Amino acid sequence: MGGDSSTGKGRYKLEIQENFPVKKAEKPSLWLNLATYHPLQDEWDYFKKPGDLTYYQIATKRGLVEQWLQRSTIKLKELLLIIKEGSTFPLIPDKYSYGSLVIVQQSENGKVYQYGYAFPLWI
Repeated sequence: MGGDSSTGKGRYKLEIQENFPVKKAEKPSLWLNLATYHPLQDEWDYFKKPGDLTYYQIATKRGLVEQWLQRSTIKLKELLLIIKEGSTFPLIPDKYSYGSLVIVQQSENGKVYQYGYAFPLWI
């Protein structure tokens, strides 16, 4: 399940704990990113303001295009710059989702997207 499953990182044991206590931040000012993320331009502009408690690492991502009818052909998606998991950013007022779907390949047959939405945890 999930990324890197072909290298063994998708192996896990699921344990569900009922009534797990989760503390909610009373007045959050930051968010912690729990997934890879591709910021929109207005988000970058906001995060570059001086004095923000922003921490992030940039990485590259290049996935495979799923072609279940043509298994003998492997196509790579275009290289994409992403923000790694564990990054922190200031909350943007009145914004509740961050990132986007990014077109990484386009042809007469259609478009291929890379999921670039953040998985934020308000802190």
